[in-house]
Amino acid sequence: MKRLLLMLALSIGASMAIADQQCAAEYNSATRVLDLPFVIVDGGKNSYSVKFQNRASPGNYLFELDSTTVTLNEPPVEPGDTTCAEGGTCVIGDEGHPISGNDGEWLSGLSDLPFLQAGWSKKHDGAEPGRFEEVKRNKRRGLETDDLDLLPKVKEFQELEDLSREKILPPENMSGMVEFEFFDTTSNRYFSYKVDRAELAIASRSVSQFPDENRERGESPDKEDVQREDLRIKSWSNATDNRTRRAIADGYSDTHTVYQSFADYGGCSATVLSANSSRMVAITAAHCIFPGADAFSSSKLRPRRNSTTSPTWGSWTAYAFGYYPVYLDNDCDDDWGGGESCVKHDIALVLATPDSGATAPRSLGWGYRPQSFLNDHSKYRRGYPGCSDEHSPAGCTTNNLYGDGRLSVGGFSSLDSDWWNRIVKFSSDINPGDSGSGLYYYRSGNPYVFAVTSAEPSSCTTDCSSSRPNSSRRITPNFFDFINSVIF
Repeated sequence: MKRLLLMLALSIGASMAIADQQCAAEYNSATRVLDLPFVIVDGGKNSYSVKFQNRASPGNYLFELDSTTVTLNEPPVEPGDTTCAEGGTCVIGDEGHPISGNDGEWLSGLSDLPFLQAGWSKKHDGAEPGRFEEVKRNKRRGLETDDLDLLPKVKEFQELEDLSREKILPPENMSGMVEFEFFDTTSNRYFSYKVDRAELAIASRSVSQFPDENRERGESPDKEDVQREDLRIKSWSNATDNRTRRAIADGYSDTHTVYQSFADYGGCSATVLSANSSRMVAITAAHCIFPGADAFSSSKLRPRRNSTTSPTWGSWTAYAFGYYPVYLDNDCDDDWGGGESCVKHDIALVLATPDSGATAPRSLGWGYRPQSFLNDHSKYRRGYPGCSDEHSPAGCTTNNLYGDGRLSVGGFSSLDSDWWNRIVKFSSDINPGDSGSGLYYYRSGNPYVFAVTSAEPSSCTTDCSSSRPNSSRRITPNFFDFINSVIF
């Protein structure tokens, strides 16, 4: 793709043919844009559509390539084929190949984007990898979000709880397509990732011991660290805040085998799902990565922050985000409206690289489980609350990890296409800063994230009478499969 852009920019006539007999070029005198729907480079098999902007004064012509419009026609257009000109789909990459082919080669034209290194680099038991298409959205500026209040407040919405259909479906019972999106912070570009739902499940299950639960292999947390989770036995609400600080000064070490997985992320929190010497994948809320209509969070991920950046785990710089595109389609980065339409899509992955001196921390597993399972297992939430709010923890100190006792869940709502509820209410004291923090359960001594903190109620803060006033976005089956496709 870089070569194509260079050749087009150098000369419109250099070793290039315009098949005007199939797809005529069109010049719009009002917008001064020249649209070429069928371009072949050096006699190759592939054809492209491109647009040029006339930069000359009225009555003259001096065309400049708009590099963002270079698109491969799909399928590769043979002479006499007007698919693209007639409104067919045009995708990025030679011959519209998916993210990686059977030979494991990267998609031509996108291989320079760092987030692709987090995609499927190998074939997964016969499943067809997904397809990338560049999406045209507004450019964004990096914004340090450390001092921002990012926790949305939502009105109470009707909970139409239906738990009867929450079952693990075999791939053959799945249908349709599922779509995710990546935002690449280095190039300020968006890429849609579409894949057949059944194929995504097949690929996911090929790298997961269980269809509903997975984790990176490694040692389990120390039993003593797990036992100390229950220093407080009562959780939110009913007008009582039971959070306590989990800092080094409170007897929780920098290398605490569970808490090293919880990261401060600007005005939010995040949970590490995967980390090695070159890359981290963390889960958070979508409103944490897009704090405004024209912004993305450029804040650092700081695992096990203790007032200052941990000398062990350091800081990590985000280079890409993965999320549901409908979150942006619904303008949730700008206006939450009533809340439910945004909460149900408010989940995201952060892909990051280590800054100098950073070491990979441990990670939590991830899973989706029905209410009956969650009710039978201990569940917690830990985050980095701000200290300037009326409902901040008592004696709050900034940039420190806080948590309360076991939490409860209920009020499931918002069914998705797999018949799983996306939203679940929970008990746990929260305030701005806790956005994106993970709700997690323990099974066989290992912690697994099952939801992320999304919003608090607009009707109350310190005096909520409800036992479960806060909203979270669950990891549902298709997002679980998406995580597997990114990490493995």
